This record gives sequence, structure tokens and C-alpha cells, in this order.
Amino acid sequence: MITKRIVLFVSGVVFSVAAMAQEQPESKKEIITYDPVFWKEELHLDASQYSKIQEINHDFYKQIRETSYGESSNDVKEVQAKLTERLEQRSQQIWETLYPRQRKKLERILREI
Repeated sequence: MITKRIVLFVSGVVFSVAAMAQEQPESKKEIITYDPVFWKEELHLDASQYSKIQEINHDFYKQIRETSYGESSNDVKEVQAKLTERLEQRSQQIWETLYPRQRKKLERILREI
């Protein structure tokens, strides 16, 4: 009787842990497609963050121009792959520029769009 209860308890714990693990999504890499500078006031960006994001955007758009007009611009798939890679890099750089509270606020803003 006690063995049966222990087996039921242990299996219940295992199933509940497995169910909870499935509910929590993997931390997917969020790509920032919108410019957070647009929400400068809502995110409370300080001057250094604002400058850094502006610099990141400037470099990103410069790289897009170079990729679009470069030698490989005839290969559409290669250009798309490079642009996607650069967008991910930009996103990561911007994400690293924000403080944790600002990240949460930006996630909230982007969900509402």
C-alpha cells in the first residue's frame, strides 16, 4: 500500500515537472525589427543609450547598402541571408544596450503592436 502511494507520488511529480517544462517556451531570440528610439521617452533611454542605438542603426544601414550593392547582390538568397544575419547582429547589439527593465518594457510595447 505504501509502495503504491510512493510510486503514484513520484510519477505525479515527474509528470507535473514534465508538463511545466513543456509550458515554458524556450527563450527564443527576439529580433528587434522596430527602432527603440521611437519609444525613447517610454523606455527612458539615457543620452549614452540613445547615442549608442543611433550608432548601431547607422552601421546597420551602412552594411545594408554595402550588401545590396556589393558583388553578391545578384544572388538573392545570399543577400537575404546576409541581411538576416546583420539584422540579428543589430538586434543583439540594441538588446545589450538596454537595461533589464527597458527590455521588459520594449517587449510589452512590441507585443501591443
